[in-house]
Amino acid sequence: MPYFRIVKNNNFSELKSLPRDTGGKHLAYSLGKTDAPYGFYIYIPAGYEQSSGNYPLLVFLHGDGEQGNSSEDAAILDLVLIHGPPFLIDNGRWGPNYPMIVVSPQCHNEYWQPKKVDKFIRYITKNYRVNQSRVYLTGLSGGGDGIYRYLAETGNRSLVAAAVVICGEGTAVEARKARVPIWIFHGAFDDVVPLQTAIEMKEAFSNVPEVKLTVYPDIGHGGWHNTYDLTGMGTESEEYDPYDVSIYDWLLSYKLSEE
Repeated sequence: MPYFRIVKNNNFSELKSLPRDTGGKHLAYSLGKTDAPYGFYIYIPAGYEQSSGNYPLLVFLHGDGEQGNSSEDAAILDLVLIHGPPFLIDNGRWGPNYPMIVVSPQCHNEYWQPKKVDKFIRYITKNYRVNQSRVYLTGLSGGGDGIYRYLAETGNRSLVAAAVVICGEGTAVEARKARVPIWIFHGAFDDVVPLQTAIEMKEAFSNVPEVKLTVYPDIGHGGWHNTYDLTGMGTESEEYDPYDVSIYDWLLSYKLSEE
């Protein structure tokens, strides 16, 4: 498999040429209905069917509380709609500056497994018109843990150009293996994953193009709603990195380039 380098690119001309997303389709595929290793929701932006362009892909990994086996009960897949981008989509509040495909898999095992996450991303990029230089990961709580494991295991072979993690727990060993720009969000009063963990993770990400840590001063184990809907901008602690740009624009400012 070829290795990739990550480049910073604030020229969004290729994204501006995509049809404007005026509201697309949010489709559910329970586990076993496709060849994907997870059941999932997928958001297809408006204009996708009429265009021939390739779209950025955002993969959202939910927290531990939203796990379920939709092959046994299709309705349990709706748990992934509780938080994050799928929540915003399902409630008509999704509106990043540029259109993107959003996939929200549902973990039916105890933890997110890097090899399965990798297989899932490959399934989506094979079956949908994805701009493979613009694949992004985001997740909260246990989903953040899964992102750290995925980035550590894939290293330079990661399919992802950038990631946003909210209240995730990782290790310094994982951070040192990662090669992907990452923006960490955390609550100052998190009693599940202490803030010190996030601080140590930021310090350990020594091989990535950019790492940021934004802290909400009055929040515990949470902060994902105001991060994903952007209302957290301006409410962050001044002691850490500011939340001064849309996380979606920040993600899109990075892309993969094959070496």
